[in-house]
Amino acid sequence: MNDVGVGVIAIDASAIPLRPGGAGRYVRELVAHLPAAGIDPLVITRRGPGEMWPGNAGILSIAPEQRPRRLLWEQIHLADALDRRVRVLHSPHYTMPRNLSRKNMASVVTIHDLTFFSRPKDHRLAKRHLFRLAIQRASRNADVLIAVSESTAEALIRLTHPLARIEVIAHGVDHDRFRPSTDVFADREIVEGLGIDRPFVVHVGTIEPRKNLANLLRAYEILCARMKDPPALVFAGSAWPGAWEAIEGLVAAIANAHPSARIVRLGLVDEDLLPALYRRASVVAYPSFEEGFGLPAIEALACGTPVVTSVGSVMEELAGEGVTAIDPHDPMSIADGIDCAIRGDGPAIGDRIRVAGRYRWETSAAAHADVYRSVL
Repeated sequence: MNDVGVGVIAIDASAIPLRPGGAGRYVRELVAHLPAAGIDPLVITRRGPGEMWPGNAGILSIAPEQRPRRLLWEQIHLADALDRRVRVLHSPHYTMPRNLSRKNMASVVTIHDLTFFSRPKDHRLAKRHLFRLAIQRASRNADVLIAVSESTAEALIRLTHPLARIEVIAHGVDHDRFRPSTDVFADREIVEGLGIDRPFVVHVGTIEPRKNLANLLRAYEILCARMKDPPALVFAGSAWPGAWEAIEGLVAAIANAHPSARIVRLGLVDEDLLPALYRRASVVAYPSFEEGFGLPAIEALACGTPVVTSVGSVMEELAGEGVTAIDPHDPMSIADGIDCAIRGDGPAIGDRIRVAGRYRWETSAAAHADVYRSVL
């Protein structure tokens, strides 16, 4: 492994919010683990080291905060703002500046999923248009496209016919944090502090159409009809505008029909609390219609928790023998899968942990470092 000079690789993390979801965690973990792979990246961000980046990260904290201004700045001014030593720019969230070729600078772009093409109605018109154009531009003009799974790579080829080279690099899991419980009392205290005082099924992830939460709620209604004391159903994650409102009527109907039902909306949960939430859950339900990677499902498996997820999806590709697969279009199938997992009839805990063990941030960062070196 040859070390690459400080600042030779830049990562445009300006799209990452202060409290990031899965894609944001990917970028933060990448920045944290690249030095061990011989890369000391320069990070373009909206916030400095004290807020969200490792203390030793090289920061260009110059991107505007608001999305329209930030996107315009990225397209027009980012390349000019980079240190002249920078030879590779990694854009880890679909978009890339227009004028990199004039700077004799290589471009690496991460594509997480292709739902802007495959599920366009799930996205607002402006966002759909912007990111479809951005992905098509990256497919033509980037030196390398990083796909987070084989499923994403196949969709990328099918939908954009890229000229760029594609490298499949999976995300990782922080196995020091996401692991079976060593202190069940501390975990219970954390979960009770979140207002959960009985066994529960949890969905972790953004509340948005492709997550299929309406069918998860219908499956929960089936479970409430079957069980005298059903588990609570817990949602942990931020919500797209209007996404929660779209399912509020179903939530209210379940509560009215089944007095024993309990549906808990936690909102975005602090990262430090996620391992306890996974470990205390009876089941993690992840019946998404489409994902690029499905990080919450792999993190839950690393904690030893049963996971119910969609047949034929990227989650089945990445963790097939560790999960209980269900038909995401069929609430009865989802309910049966959750019921099966609660009864302990799914994959054994050893299989779940073994599957999750394939995914490590150290491995992911080393593969990224190899990509950077290949275009220097």
